[in-house]
Amino acid sequence: MKSIYIFLLLLLFHFYGIGQCDTTSNIPEAKKRYGLWFTPSFASEINGLGIGLLSSYVPCNRPWTQTGNGVTIVLFGQGFFNLIGCKSYSFQNFFAYNMGKEFHRDTAFAPRNIQNGLVVSAFGTFTDITNGVSLSFLASQGSTLNGLSINLVRNFYHEMHGVSIGMFNTQGEAKGVQIGLVNKAAFLKGFQFGLWNKNQKRSLPIVNWCFV
Repeated sequence: MKSIYIFLLLLLFHFYGIGQCDTTSNIPEAKKRYGLWFTPSFASEINGLGIGLLSSYVPCNRPWTQTGNGVTIVLFGQGFFNLIGCKSYSFQNFFAYNMGKEFHRDTAFAPRNIQNGLVVSAFGTFTDITNGVSLSFLASQGSTLNGLSINLVRNFYHEMHGVSIGMFNTQGEAKGVQIGLVNKAAFLKGFQFGLWNKNQKRSLPIVNWCFV
C-alpha cells in the first residue's frame, strides 16, 4: 500500500508539471534545487537526485535550460516514442542536414535539458545533451552524447563522443565506438563493431572504421 501512495504522489507531480505547459504568463523564477527533487520541474538546476515518471524536461514555454547534476531516474521514460518515431529519425534523414562535406545540424535553439552524471530509465529518455552515462532497457535519443550510452534496443543521437552500445546504434556524427548488431554513422571518426556497420566511407560486417 505504501508503494502505491508513493507512485500516486509521483504521478501527481508529473502531471502538475505537464499541466503548466500552456501557461505563458506569471512565469516563475528559475531556481536551483538541491538534494531530492521531482521532475518535470521549473528549476534551472537540480543538484543531487532527480526523479520523474516520463521525462526530466523543464515544462515547455519556459525560457531556460534545465541542468541535472548528479543522478536522474526516470521511472518509465519515453523509450516507446523513440521506437515509434524511428522512421522519422532515420539514418537517411541525417543527410538532409548535410551541406555536402561535413555533418551539419540546426543549432538555432538552445537545449531544453542537460544531464551531467547518470541518467537511468526503464524504457529510455529524450535528453538534449548527456554528459556522462545513459542507461535503459529500450531506447534513448538526444542531440549530443558525451560519454557512454547503453540502451538494449536503440541509441539515436545527432552527435556522439564516446561509446554507444545497443542492438541498433544510429548517429549523425560519431566520434568514438559503436557496438551493436547494426551500427550506422553518417560521419564516423572511430570504430564500429557489429553484424553490419555503415559509415561515410564503407559498409562492412564485424568491424568497420573511419578516421577522415
